[in-house]
Amino acid sequence: MGKLWITGGNGQLGMELRELSKTHGEHDFVFTDQDQLDITDHAAVTRFVAEHQPDVILNTAAYTAVDRAETDAETAYAVNHLAVAHLAKLAKESNMKLIHISTDYVFEGTAQTPYTESDTPNPQTVYGKSKWEGEKALLEVNPSNSVIIRTSWLYSSYGSNFVKTMLRLGQEKSEIKVIADQKGTPTYANDLAKAILEILPNIKNKDTEIYHYSNEGISSWYDFAKAIFALKKIAVKVNPIKTAEFPTRAKRPHYSILNKRKIKETYGIKISSWEDSLARCLQKPEPKIIELSKILDVRGNLIWFENSNQIPFDIKRTYFINDVPKGGIRGEHAFRRSTEFIVTLSGSFDVVLNDGRKEMKYSLNSSDYGLLVPNLIWRRMENFSAKAFALIVSSISYNEADYIRDFESFKRIRNGTKR
Repeated sequence: MGKLWITGGNGQLGMELRELSKTHGEHDFVFTDQDQLDITDHAAVTRFVAEHQPDVILNTAAYTAVDRAETDAETAYAVNHLAVAHLAKLAKESNMKLIHISTDYVFEGTAQTPYTESDTPNPQTVYGKSKWEGEKALLEVNPSNSVIIRTSWLYSSYGSNFVKTMLRLGQEKSEIKVIADQKGTPTYANDLAKAILEILPNIKNKDTEIYHYSNEGISSWYDFAKAIFALKKIAVKVNPIKTAEFPTRAKRPHYSILNKRKIKETYGIKISSWEDSLARCLQKPEPKIIELSKILDVRGNLIWFENSNQIPFDIKRTYFINDVPKGGIRGEHAFRRSTEFIVTLSGSFDVVLNDGRKEMKYSLNSSDYGLLVPNLIWRRMENFSAKAFALIVSSISYNEADYIRDFESFKRIRNGTKR
C-alpha cells in the first residue's frame, strides 16, 4: 500500500495505530502530532507532504474538547475545518487517499432510530459544527479515494476518556453519579484502527464516501460505567442521574446510535459488541512483581532460569545496565510496544511506571524477584545505587550495537555478580 501518514499520532486512535503498525509491515507508517507538525500551519503541512510523499493521509487529529470549544471556536474551526480543507486539497493534487475521522456530534442527537450516512447533520455544539464544516469542505473538494468515518464514544488504553476516568474514580470514591438518559455506543479505538487498516486497500471510490463505525449495541453512560466496574471487580455504587442534573457548557446528544450497515456491506467487515471490546481493552496486562529462581547461565541472547515458564513472554533480546552515570543511561524507555522483565543483579534502583493514568514506583534490589512491565506502559529507571547492575529481558530487539556492547560488558563482570 505504501506510506501512511497518520496525523494526531499521540491521540487515542493514533496510538492504537502505532501499536498495530508493528504487525502491518506492508505499510510504511509516519506518525506526527501537534508538537512535530501543527496541521493548522498549512505551509508546514505542504512542505511535509512534499518531503515525505505519503500515499495515504489518515487524519485522526481533532480538537475534541467539547465544552472548551464553546469559548474557543477559532481553534476548533482551525483544526476541525480549515486544516481538513487543506488536507483535502493536497490529497487531490497529489492523488493520495484520505481517510478523515469525524463524529456523531454532527447530528442533533434526538433521533429514535440509528443515524445513517444519508441523514442530514444538524450539530448543536461548536465542536459538532466545526466537524461538520470539515466534512463539508472535504466533500466539496472531493478527492478520489477519500472517506469520512464517523464514530462515537471513543475510548482506549491511551489518552483521556470515559473508561480511564471511571477507573480513576473507582479508586478514589465508593459512590458516584453517572448520566443514564444519553444513549450511544462505546467504541474501542483499537477496533476502529483495525477496521481502518482492513478497509484501506479496498478504498476505490471516485467521490468522497461517508461511513459510520462504532461497536455494536446500545448503552447509556450509566450502563457503560457499571460494565467497567464489573469487569475490573471494583466495588463502587453507581447511581443513575438525568442530563439535567449534570449541566455542561456544550449540549450532549441524547441519542448517538450509528447505523453501520454501509461499511459492513461495502467492505465485509465484522464488528464486535461494545461489551466484548470493553472486556478486551480491560484485559491488558498490569505490571507486577513475580518470584523467580536464580539465574543459572547466559547463552547467546537467552537467559535461562531454573523454570523457563518464569519468563512470561517470548524472549527476543536482553540488555544490561551497569555503572550508571547519575542514573541517566537508558533511564527513559519509550518503546511502549515492548514487554520487559527487569531483574536486579546487584545493588538497587527504582523503576517508575506510567500507564497514562497514574505513576507507580517499584523499588528493586538483589532479591529473588523481578518486575514484569507489559507493553503500553512507559517506564524510567532512577535512584541507582553505586553498584547497581540490572538485567532486562525484552520481547523485541534493540539496537544491535548497543546489545553487543552491553553483552560484552556483562560477560566481563558476570563472575563477580552474585544472586
